[in-house]
Amino acid sequence: MPASKHNKHSDTAAAGLPSGDNADAQLRRTGINPERLSVVKLGRRSHLTGVPSWLWRLGSGLMLWSLALLFHSPLAQLSPYLQAAIRLAIGLIILIAACEILVSATERLAARFQWNHYIAGTLAEILSRQP
Repeated sequence: MPASKHNKHSDTAAAGLPSGDNADAQLRRTGINPERLSVVKLGRRSHLTGVPSWLWRLGSGLMLWSLALLFHSPLAQLSPYLQAAIRLAIGLIILIAACEILVSATERLAARFQWNHYIAGTLAEILSRQP
């Protein structure tokens, strides 16, 4: 992210919370204690600019899945438990990337429309139920 666009409140604004120096005051007025907000940040930001980290995970998961489909006969010679473990790992890689895509899209949409965390969470819940 360019230095001109990065500030100390960018994570707050990206989460759909009010940005600026008075974010804590605005949260307190709505009845939210900012010290008790649970913000979990797992992993680290991608060092590659312009390419989101979920894209690498999704691409590698889909590539492994397609390789498992193409080379089904060598995979079939393995024990069924090892086959299940390999397919489970590939499925989890794809699932984790899909979850990160949903969270990122919800945060971006909430920041764009300046929604609070309740509306953004409700939107993510509704979108997660869609087929």
